[in-house]
Amino acid sequence: MLDAHYPSEAAAASVEHWAGILRRDEAPLIAQGVALPACDFDLDKISVKIMDGGRHAKAMILKSDGGRQEAVGTMVGVIRRKDLPPISRTQMTASKVPFARQHVSVVGLNTLTFQRSLDTIYNVCYAMHLGLPDAKVIQPTFELVDNLGIAVDLNCRYFTIGRTTSSRVDINDNIDPDGVLHQFLSESVLHCSDNQVAYMSYTDDTSVEEKSPACFQVGDVVEVGYSFVAWRTGKRSEGLKYTCALVLRSLALLENKFTREMFFKQSFAPKLVRRVPTASTDIDTVSFVLKRSRSNDTMVDEEPTTKKMAGLSLNDPQSN
Repeated sequence: MLDAHYPSEAAAASVEHWAGILRRDEAPLIAQGVALPACDFDLDKISVKIMDGGRHAKAMILKSDGGRQEAVGTMVGVIRRKDLPPISRTQMTASKVPFARQHVSVVGLNTLTFQRSLDTIYNVCYAMHLGLPDAKVIQPTFELVDNLGIAVDLNCRYFTIGRTTSSRVDINDNIDPDGVLHQFLSESVLHCSDNQVAYMSYTDDTSVEEKSPACFQVGDVVEVGYSFVAWRTGKRSEGLKYTCALVLRSLALLENKFTREMFFKQSFAPKLVRRVPTASTDIDTVSFVLKRSRSNDTMVDEEPTTKKMAGLSLNDPQSN
């Protein structure tokens, strides 16, 4: 977890730095037409598309050629919490299949660009509210974390259950190297384009390569890509109701030097540990000893990724 050993001020400066770089036209996700920084969304181009007979709706954005594609936004932040692949056999049972998901929580360390992205998220969700006039639309809520600012949770389920208009795709070996997820696939349990997350690392300002999700750690500075989905919830007798959520579409590593710095500080930070008195020790003579601490390594429905995200062109992967 992020603690007092994490260099928050330096990391915040890095968040602002990368947020500026990744707003340029040559940034990979922008250049390939896959996503756009949330703070650069043109809200007048946002519309709503009803999916799967009204089970959910997603935000769409108008393209330059007049067509529409799923609106995918990006923001730069720091990983605060994660539950990413690969998943172990002990973590997965048949009862967990409908709910198993990839999850990451990011904070912006009170940076201005992160706050602007949050403002856009609320505005897009409000546009979805306007696009569903006969329904009550519940906005997403975010947690305020002491000294770290607002935390944004993003999720993407591993499986789609039942009928869907999304296309079935293979599970990437980086996601499921041991075949844990493969064993649960069936005619009614699918892995679709909606369930894909692209894991990447920036090699420089303008290119990315594929990255194993196991490489991401709490404290890393990352770019997250996400889409906007409203899921139908509640009982029909209570009227039509949708709940907005952010769906994880991509995760790209920008910097991990602050993570390493926190690790070393945690590993070598001295702690005063009280020596437990024994029967032969006079309680008045109990002393304190200096001991080095050891570091221990020890979520709503979501939906669609653009098919472009699934086909994002990456450089040849190098060693992780």
